[in-house]
Amino acid sequence: MMAPDKKGAANSAVNFGSGLGNFVGPALVSVLAGFGTGVVMYTMAGLYLFSGILVQFLKVPGEK
Repeated sequence: MMAPDKKGAANSAVNFGSGLGNFVGPALVSVLAGFGTGVVMYTMAGLYLFSGILVQFLKVPGEK
């Protein structure tokens, strides 16, 4: 759900997040690959868990 009066800003934030993920993800894997596949997998799992927790705080103003 997007804020009705700020759809442009919301779309911009989504596109920025997607682009940032496309840059940071492979860079992070490149850095961690030397430590082994397990380290890469657990790091990515931790980041997904952290993101899942953070998304609980995303609210449109006025929404419960």
